[in-house]
Amino acid sequence: MNFTARPHECVGDPRAGGKAEQLAMLAAGGLPVPDWFLVWPGAADLMLRRLGRSPALGTRLPDEVRQQLARLGDPDQSFAVRSSAPGEDGASSSFAGQYRSCLQVSASQVLPAIAQVLASADGRDIETYRRQRGLNKQAATPAVIVQRMVAARAAGVAFSADPVSGRRGITVISAVGGIGDKLVNGERQGDCWQVDRQDRIIAYQPEVPGARPVLSDDEVLEVAVLARRCAALAGCPQDIEWALEGKLLWLLQSRAITTLKNARDPDGRVAIWDNSNIVESFSGITGPLTFSVARTAYSHAYRNFMRVLGVSEKTIAGCPGLFDEMLGLIHGRVYYNLINWYRLLAMIPGFRFNRGFMEQMMGVGETLPAGALPAVKEPGIVGRFRGAVSLVRICLRLVAGLLVHRRAVRRFHARLETVLAPLPLAQLSAEELIDVYQSLQQEVIPSWRTPLANDLYCMIFHGALRKASTSWLGPDSARLDNLLVRGAEGLISTEPARQLQALAALVRGKPALIKLLGSDNRYEIRARIGALPALAQAIDAYLERFGDRCVGELKLESKTLRDDPLPLFRAIASLADMPAQKAQAPQANWQGDFTGILRAFVGHPLRRIVFRLLAGQARARIRDRENLRFERTRVYGRVRALFVELGRRLENTGILERANDVFYLEAEELVRFVRGSGTHADLRSLVRQRRYEYRQWHEQEAPPRRFMSIGVVGHPDALETIETPAEPAAGDMRTAIACSPGVVTGRVRVVKDPRTDRVEPGDIVVAEQTDPGWITVFPLVTALIVERGSLLSHSAIVARELGIPAVVGLADACNWLRDGDLVEVDGKRGTVQRKVAEELAA
Repeated sequence: MNFTARPHECVGDPRAGGKAEQLAMLAAGGLPVPDWFLVWPGAADLMLRRLGRSPALGTRLPDEVRQQLARLGDPDQSFAVRSSAPGEDGASSSFAGQYRSCLQVSASQVLPAIAQVLASADGRDIETYRRQRGLNKQAATPAVIVQRMVAARAAGVAFSADPVSGRRGITVISAVGGIGDKLVNGERQGDCWQVDRQDRIIAYQPEVPGARPVLSDDEVLEVAVLARRCAALAGCPQDIEWALEGKLLWLLQSRAITTLKNARDPDGRVAIWDNSNIVESFSGITGPLTFSVARTAYSHAYRNFMRVLGVSEKTIAGCPGLFDEMLGLIHGRVYYNLINWYRLLAMIPGFRFNRGFMEQMMGVGETLPAGALPAVKEPGIVGRFRGAVSLVRICLRLVAGLLVHRRAVRRFHARLETVLAPLPLAQLSAEELIDVYQSLQQEVIPSWRTPLANDLYCMIFHGALRKASTSWLGPDSARLDNLLVRGAEGLISTEPARQLQALAALVRGKPALIKLLGSDNRYEIRARIGALPALAQAIDAYLERFGDRCVGELKLESKTLRDDPLPLFRAIASLADMPAQKAQAPQANWQGDFTGILRAFVGHPLRRIVFRLLAGQARARIRDRENLRFERTRVYGRVRALFVELGRRLENTGILERANDVFYLEAEELVRFVRGSGTHADLRSLVRQRRYEYRQWHEQEAPPRRFMSIGVVGHPDALETIETPAEPAAGDMRTAIACSPGVVTGRVRVVKDPRTDRVEPGDIVVAEQTDPGWITVFPLVTALIVERGSLLSHSAIVARELGIPAVVGLADACNWLRDGDLVEVDGKRGTVQRKVAEELAA
């Protein structure tokens, strides 16, 4: 039999053990590994049995072993004899220090050294090590490496990543003079260095203060490069042993840093995720189809918008990934990638002026942590001049755009009417449905610059109005903007409330019909409504106009009112059961409030003019924002209808089990499947995998409102909470964002889902968040308390227009308050006071 093997013969042979395979791989990769050979497992035992254990053992080596030793060096050469067991120096278990290693071994002592290595494999330490790590108790006989011993003037260890912090960008090096056995065994600490990715020595700690370093700076950097090369070849952070022989650097061995195998990289890119405002559009778990459509829409729309603002193509191209990663899907929930939003804003000159306005509009409660904001290089004189010119140019564009903005809004609405003209979807083939979807993208996304421009104007004027109120009317006047921005004519978000009241008037005084509408018997309801032509026509008109306006209306997987009109029927029944006078939505006296505020500018005519302009523009832009958001709802309704119809086609042909399985696929996957350019042909298995993944997310606790990720976002340990849970406020008074004035006292109803939770007339509704689909609830309530939201969120705008006192941003409101609690809501001061038992008795 062959007793030995050369390094290249060990590759791919599991008998060689982990250390031999690693050394062979490193040598094949061009790294400076001293020559060696391997004694196969069992061969060493066989040699020992054949030759006996006499004092002349070393002189009776088999010829094969003697030839291998001669190949490694001259007769006076010494050797290192080490084990190479299965799993040794592996990624999960290194077995570091568990087997015996013999250094400075002469040729005559190689066989006794092999015997010592083999004997260590049967030791109690190995058994304990394997048991603690859940490995097989019976250790396999190791192979033995015999390697040329380097005559080291310095030696040591190096970690390609900091083993303590886990930072992949820091290389840690320890060195001692001579061979490094005492350093490896922990008997000495050695001189220590830290080197960063830019090959800068960032830390040095001598073993003996004041002593000359063992290595020069150049030698330290050379060792650092060697450690990184090992990590690059192995594909994971490495712990290496090295030695300097004269000026030659040798790699003695390399193993994985097992403690970092599954650890995240603290040097990874930091992202801040926040869903303060987007939760109004995409609440809770959001499906792959919805997210893929939204991600594409955001990417293309904002890229086009930057062009409209005059941002150069070079600047846009210089931000790879920014536009495609403005949104993230974390555990099935949609979040803003805040840092990318700030990067987007920083592309526009005047970043420091408009940042606060953006945070206010997006509902961002806190600014980013120190150091998380994108670094903005301080420009020189030329850079400042160019920045000023760019800022002036963009301001002129914005002013010019504002002059024609009303016309642009009208054109946008007209364009959408054309694009969303009725189509016989049931008569279209799968290919034609995809054609319509792609045509919709090409027609709508480029023209989305009008809603985005309106959002920018809304951000600017609403922010400027708040600043003007504070500066000119005193610091206590910041909340006046809630009065100033009411009363915009043509606000479509309040139209459903008026139509609901009209529908309720048609059934008021008909107790049997009201009871039926409040039930779950949709078939009997439909039959009864069909017998009342006026009511049927009015309901059909409502569904034709607002049938896509539902809870989670932008989530394609949501059931619309067209799919399930029961929430509409219940709202009609509840309103009809109220006296006619109470059922009418209160009208806010915005004109009287505004006139009263303007009296404060007596003697300041210029301020009065500017203030009127700011208030008028803020009011108009908020109205347009709501109306344009409704157009977005209609677009998503058309997209939903297209993919539902496509799902039916795929179900009928057996490609999908159910039509609704399309919601578990991304839009591009469906397009490529139909076109034949996809990479996944078995859509059923893909759907099953995603169903399983989403089921897991449903069962898990949702991530917090705001958190941070470091490195690979999908890494199990990448997410890190950056919010400190607030201590419960003392007493029964809480303060949040005042967004609609008025004082109301009443009973609380905590509503999770307005489609299933019953809301009684006169309730004060408490919710985690709302969206436009809650409009069937608003006419019933006397006040609104919302955990999430901003001054420009849908709930705040509609509450102001309907004259409903509202407070938003009240953290943990759904846990603090319980059904039936008596509270006082002051929508002007932003306070909610829970009435305690003593007060009730009084």
